[in-house]
This record gives sequence, structure tokens and C-alpha cells, in this order.
Amino acid sequence: ETGCGTGYGCGTGTGTGYGTSVGIGIGTGTTRSRRFPYPVPVPVPQPYPVPHPVSYPVPVPVAHPVPVPIPIPTDVPYPVPVPVPQPLELGLGQARRAHGGFQSR
Repeated sequence: ETGCGTGYGCGTGTGTGYGTSVGIGIGTGTTRSRRFPYPVPVPVPQPYPVPHPVSYPVPVPVAHPVPVPIPIPTDVPYPVPVPVPQPLELGLGQARRAHGGFQSR
């Protein structure tokens, strides 16, 4: 038993609580087999339209030259000074007394 059929489905969604939506789709289709005496219409694909020859000249786009990026060397030949973090030996109170300011008399 062989047959061919076409079907379509449509669905509607309704949202109930917590922003959730439920969609129900029902598809119906008909098949043609030896059981049914009437034929089922089968869509025939339409041929693509053939473009007519153009009589006037068509402008051809000219490819513009693409600029080539200049590579920048990442390795520097000369040494770059790296700042070394100096340890803070004096606190805020000791620094104030060392400079002679903010002393209580």
C-alpha cells in the first residue's frame, strides 16, 4: 500500500502563568492510495522563468585594489625599561614624623 499526500499544520499559543506558553499544532493531510476512488491533487512544480537575452551592454563592476596592511613588528630591538615596584618602608605616621609635620605638641 503506497500513497502520497500533502499536509499543513497550524498552531496557536496561549500563555498561562510564569510566562510560559503552550503551542498546539494540528496537521491534516490526505493520501492517495488504491482504497480511494477519487484522486488527490498533487502540486506540480512550476518551471523557473528563463531570462531573456539582454541586448544592451551590462556594466561590469571593476574590482578596486584592496589596501594591504603594513605589518608592525612586535619585537622591539632596544631594551625597554621595566619599572620595579619599590617597597614602602615608612608608614603614614613615620613619614609624617620624618618630615616634621603633623606632630602633636
